[in-house]
Amino acid sequence: MISREELHRLVWTEPASSLAGRLGVSASYLVRVCTALDVPRPPQGYWLTLAARRPPPPELPPLRPGSPDRWSRDRSDQVCIKPFYKLYAAASPRHAHGGGPHVLVAAARPHFESAASRAADVDDYIELPKRLSVLDVTASVRGLPAVLDLADRLYRTLESRGHRVIIAGSFEPFGRLAVDRDAVLFGRPRASREERARRRPTVVYVGSTPIGIAVVETGKETVLRYAGYGRFVTEKEWKNQPRVGYSWSTVRWSPTGLVKVVAYSPFPSVSWRQEWSESRKGQLARRLGQIAADLEEVARRIGDWRGAAAGKGDGNSRR
Repeated sequence: MISREELHRLVWTEPASSLAGRLGVSASYLVRVCTALDVPRPPQGYWLTLAARRPPPPELPPLRPGSPDRWSRDRSDQVCIKPFYKLYAAASPRHAHGGGPHVLVAAARPHFESAASRAADVDDYIELPKRLSVLDVTASVRGLPAVLDLADRLYRTLESRGHRVIIAGSFEPFGRLAVDRDAVLFGRPRASREERARRRPTVVYVGSTPIGIAVVETGKETVLRYAGYGRFVTEKEWKNQPRVGYSWSTVRWSPTGLVKVVAYSPFPSVSWRQEWSESRKGQLARRLGQIAADLEEVARRIGDWRGAAAGKGDGNSRR
């Protein structure tokens, strides 16, 4: 186990190639570790400069919320860098005010679109591979563009106000709210340690307070009729079609095209959540500033959830 303070001292003491060899990793992996832990590294050519002319090492900057403060090659220590390196690098300040899409949305979009291409129907909810850890978004094939667009705008709004949005690392004792088939967040899954490490929550750090964020396309109960050839259609569509053999009705959850944002405490022992829903398409896009302000008020009122999780504060209140 190496703390970021110790790593900072080491990388300014000897070249990365020799240090990486002593630590049993490659030089490129050591660079990733430094990036994840916010440890500045010597610039290119630093070690070729005469020792008397080398500038002094910069001070170690304060640790950003959500970044690990230590590193270990042992996965059992829950601070392994490799699975989450890209997420830490992506959420660094240089991306916060860029003109393009938020980097977490850009990284997740190909995975969602690939899963959507395998869905049987445009009204099916997209199911991602269980081992994939991407931003916490739930959408149907048809509703995916609007949901990703809202998530992108929400993340960029939060970061423009100085709040970091990342996918939580496995070193944090966070839990992710589960989503059932009708896209209604209902609680936390009972999952193994390995499963929890794979399905990490999307978290916004408002100051030092982590708040889980989920963007969800809502659903509703819909009566469908079997129309033959494995197809189910609504009652209205069925009445306007020619009959194809025996038919029956069933009730299924169907996506509405409407979106809601759910904020919650990522600590499983603290049962707080708040939702913002839209009754017409596009409503939430005009309320992102208010959502950000509401989260800032929650962070001010509650403070750090860790105290509440440890039973030291009033963290079990609901809004």
